Amino acid sequence: MPATCYNSRMEQTPWKPILVGTIASLILLFSVYFFALPKQELGRPSEKILEFSGSTIVGHDKGKKVWEFSSKGGWVGKEQNITNLEEVVKGSFYKDNKLQIKNFTAAKVSAFRDSKIIEAKSANALIAIGKERKFVRIKADSLSYNPDRSESILSGNVKVSDKSETLFCQNLHIDHKEGISTARDNLRAVIYGKQISTLKADSLVMDADEKEEVILNGSVEAVQGKKQAVADSAVYNKNGKDIRLKGKVKAVISKAGALIKEETAQKLRDNETKEILKEKTLQTSDSLILSTLNGDYRAEGNVIVEQKNRIAKSDTAEYSDKDEIITLTGNVYIKQKERWVKCRKVLVSVKDQTFEAFGSVEAEFKL
Repeated sequence: MPATCYNSRMEQTPWKPILVGTIASLILLFSVYFFALPKQELGRPSEKILEFSGSTIVGHDKGKKVWEFSSKGGWVGKEQNITNLEEVVKGSFYKDNKLQIKNFTAAKVSAFRDSKIIEAKSANALIAIGKERKFVRIKADSLSYNPDRSESILSGNVKVSDKSETLFCQNLHIDHKEGISTARDNLRAVIYGKQISTLKADSLVMDADEKEEVILNGSVEAVQGKKQAVADSAVYNKNGKDIRLKGKVKAVISKAGALIKEETAQKLRDNETKEILKEKTLQTSDSLILSTLNGDYRAEGNVIVEQKNRIAKSDTAEYSDKDEIITLTGNVYIKQKERWVKCRKVLVSVKDQTFEAFGSVEAEFKL
């Protein structure tokens, strides 16, 4: 009987007021959570299961050291797949027990346990390039290192430098195994010699081994002292200490003390020769070799030199930076009014703005 009485009372209990009250309570709880309690962003302390400070941690794969970092602080998330480090003061990266990156610092580092990939922000380090493991200084807004692929990807205000040259770009891919680096976007290379040489291009490929060549492609621009040139492609030979421009090469040479303006390169591409020839000497050729040792150059193939209303053409031309003189040799012709006169050689003075023709003409003369 008590059980029957109990069930009877339950059946008589009004359920609607209880349900309405429960829903109202839930709404109140959610309102308090969303509008009253303080919020914490994703990846912040609410997701941390372990925090540490002033520590040195080491990552291993199959018994081999992959990376080692000393940082001011760090934490591990609840999924335990990523170790996050803040203010890394010293770090190293390894591949097959060989040092790939050293003297590494960064504002933040994320180490992924499963992929072994390292991602860093505001990175600064010495990085090994090529089979000879030549270390160069790198800086970038972000860096990603993949030990399995033996590659590093840098992006954002990238700077790579050593004693002889500095490279600036927005994106850089480094293949540590093959020793090949590819750069692009806002690319500029500065080469230090007797005169500073600056190269710009759409892309650059650098081989740290073998011939030590740097290949530039697409809208190449070279500036060296009083000289500026544009071309389709270029090769910087570190061993030979020269820059070789190829394909529709156009160059301007200014008098000593004159400035090469930023817009000159665009005028060269747009064939605005009238403006250029007011104060400069214009030269076109199939190729042009600039020396980084003394500032001289050698032009080859369909060479044409123009200066004000004077024109000469030849197979080759050599420029002396010291004397500011272009010497044309091989099938040399100089234009006189409406006819071309053949001669042995022509000297073009950039400084004095004169032409001198020698040999195989009725008389030697100046223009």
